[in-house]
Amino acid sequence: MTKFKVGDKVHIKTSGMTGVIKTLFPSDYWNMSDDEYGVQMDDGSGLVTIVEKVLEKIEQELTCQCGLKYARSGGRHSYWCPMSEKE
Repeated sequence: MTKFKVGDKVHIKTSGMTGVIKTLFPSDYWNMSDDEYGVQMDDGSGLVTIVEKVLEKIEQELTCQCGLKYARSGGRHSYWCPMSEKE
């Protein structure tokens, strides 16, 4: 099973750069020892394929994506919003 998923914000231990995972290459597809990830760098240098040993996840604070924060009446977040209460 993969350690990260598409859309995760990661920090590269060896270079100190940050980026977002855009593609995933599981090790069982290619008969390799580690999963590989395509990371889109934040500095605009492009997409780089990196093994999972040198990546660490950056914890992000949750933000509303469904628009409830702009609603006058309040209510509940949509089921797909990261801030919705999962059961």
